[in-house]
Amino acid sequence: MTSPRGCLRTEMGLEPTLVCAISSPAGVGCGILATLKGAPCILVPLHVIGGPENARRVRIAAEVGGKVTHLRLRPPPSEGWRLSSPEPPRGRAPDVNRMDYVIAPIHELPATIDARTLTALDAYDPPTFVPPESTSERTRRVEIVAAPASWLRAGPRDEQTTTNGRSTGTEDVAGHPAAEHGHRTTAEHGRDGIDAIRTHLGRLTGIDCAECLTVRYDARLTPGTSGAAVFETSDDGTSRRLVAMHRAGDPGGEGSSSSRDAEGLSIADIMRDVAEITAERAVRTGASAGHLRAAASELLLRPAATSRDGYESRGRRCRAAAAALRAAAEHPHRASRAARDLSGGGGDVHEGADAMLSALEKWKELSATRSVRFADAAAHLAGSLARAELGEALRYETDELLLDVLLKHEKVEAIVSKTLWALRLRMKRRGGVNPALDRLIEQTTSRLRGARNDGEKSSVHRELSLLDALMTSKRHTIA
Repeated sequence: MTSPRGCLRTEMGLEPTLVCAISSPAGVGCGILATLKGAPCILVPLHVIGGPENARRVRIAAEVGGKVTHLRLRPPPSEGWRLSSPEPPRGRAPDVNRMDYVIAPIHELPATIDARTLTALDAYDPPTFVPPESTSERTRRVEIVAAPASWLRAGPRDEQTTTNGRSTGTEDVAGHPAAEHGHRTTAEHGRDGIDAIRTHLGRLTGIDCAECLTVRYDARLTPGTSGAAVFETSDDGTSRRLVAMHRAGDPGGEGSSSSRDAEGLSIADIMRDVAEITAERAVRTGASAGHLRAAASELLLRPAATSRDGYESRGRRCRAAAAALRAAAEHPHRASRAARDLSGGGGDVHEGADAMLSALEKWKELSATRSVRFADAAAHLAGSLARAELGEALRYETDELLLDVLLKHEKVEAIVSKTLWALRLRMKRRGGVNPALDRLIEQTTSRLRGARNDGEKSSVHRELSLLDALMTSKRHTIA
């Protein structure tokens, strides 16, 4: 079996990372040929491919055994095309909902590529980051390995042969004077005019420490390198590991204070996003069949000692949780029973409802209520449980969460009206007045009236009127 030349060798042995050149109607870039659960795929920025509608027009070229080999994508509705995240708006950095990647399925690997030598995406740890003020001896180096677009000019049926030139990319990582400043680009050339892999050297300058989503480095990159493999290397060159996929230069533009830095997506965080997509799909599939265990499991956050936030939240993502909230709101009794069983309690269905409401407060700690989808679904569940008379009626923490949702999304009519509806149903179920809480509700709704001008026919105005009427009709005080 021939070893792919895009798989770089180090003193530690073969690095199973094959970098490919890619072209599509959307542009030209690179991709990382890998496996996911044993199936061949290619990890590439979504903006390079443009979307699954371009699948049949995407060209992929890899150099294997001195020859350019062409690969094809498996067109939709293949399963892998669902593993993607859209591109962030121009000029903005990626976030957990807009990362700009796709894990596209490969139609078939040629006999010259052994899937067992490829990068397995299934398990990755976040990269290391040492702050810039630390000593230079401890600052981590990076190598950005890109495939040249010239590979794409070799026709699929007329593969061109290249010669094994001397690689200066991997040997010069440690100790080279130019590498100390992170501006060195190296490449090798075949006699037949087809370039081999290109290596750009630099140093880590930053990592999104809140979510470990993006990696920043000071390497100078050429156009067409989006999708290149980013390796973190030791100073002595004895260890290197794939940590990110290069996405773009500085998203802030020339006027940014960090305009010299380039940006990559952490492989570990891409895989957290894949797990989020898979979990959301499981919630929807189970709910459509009337099974709420997956939804309840997603809502009930589990502690995680190794996580930055203390919970298994997949980097503070809440799309799957929002889907779970909607499913639970539509089937409150089933969801409460499932949550009770998962909580390990032997109580009644009210215990399960309380467990879900308690979980909402934990999600609030993770700032999930900033998400429009999560906030809308949280209000839906709180109101649905109150209407079904499930859970503790005097759980004021839930009301405070709803008021927090109102303040965060006061300009979104659908969320405001649904949250007022949930507050009204919970107040109706309590049946009495809690002076402190009701004062807080009055203050929030007064601010809401001052900030909005919906008119008397709006859903918000109707809900405010109904809430006012309910508050004035209550006669007895409760604790």
